[in-house]
Amino acid sequence: MDSQDVIQAIDRILPDPQIFEDVNNMLQKYRASGQKKVQLEDEDISVAIPEGVQIDIVTKAFFNEYFDINLGTGYRVQVAMGGIQKQKRGRVYPELCFATLFYDATGKMLMIDFHQNMI
Repeated sequence: MDSQDVIQAIDRILPDPQIFEDVNNMLQKYRASGQKKVQLEDEDISVAIPEGVQIDIVTKAFFNEYFDINLGTGYRVQVAMGGIQKQKRGRVYPELCFATLFYDATGKMLMIDFHQNMI
């Protein structure tokens, strides 16, 4: 199996439309509970994310955790909320913020974190 096979396998388990749907469903839950902004992790910043916002996928990855750390073995997807504002020196900068979606090894979404910087 080469790297292209791995990429295709990840895309089969977590197709782009599913990721967009997962982000939008989570944002709908926030709005339904009266939250108008999302709190960025490790930051004292809240960001309003409008309905229908552009979402660009930055990274999709599978992590095989050898120890009982974080959320265990599974997938992580990083997206740029509001799209990519600019790229500079190998980094991308979002219009609003980044979000990282955490999935278990079967592709079930566990949680989402919003943050200012790439991780």
